[in-house]
Amino acid sequence: MREPPTFWWRWLLAAATGVGVFGLACVLLPDAVQAFFNMLMFGRTWLPPEYGTAVVPYLVFVTGVLGAVMLGWAVLMLLALAGPFRRGDVEGWRMLAWPLAIWFVVDTTWSVATGFWQNAILNCAFGLAFAIPLAATWRHFHRR
Repeated sequence: MREPPTFWWRWLLAAATGVGVFGLACVLLPDAVQAFFNMLMFGRTWLPPEYGTAVVPYLVFVTGVLGAVMLGWAVLMLLALAGPFRRGDVEGWRMLAWPLAIWFVVDTTWSVATGFWQNAILNCAFGLAFAIPLAATWRHFHRR
């Protein structure tokens, strides 16, 4: 085993850190994150009036839970990057690629199926941040 190219490893570190920072923002700044999602989904920073004010505390809760999951996922990615991926172990590559692929397919399919195609586009941006370096390192990890 030999270390993967530093450029792609650092790219993945930055992407995983970005996921963690966004997750932390969901927990610490739920109103700002919700305003971002409102802009993304509805074209304005506030909820449509038909949602009512009763839904706001629930959305803050759900945004925080999403953030906690994303933060935990980012920590796991960073551990995989610092350990098996950095050592050149194919399991480190798989520990990143498989969960990311499953998340992307399920979340993007669900987003489109429920009418929130904007989230599918956001997923594409997040997905590419990982897919590009994973594709670039595939041959390094899968040599015979």
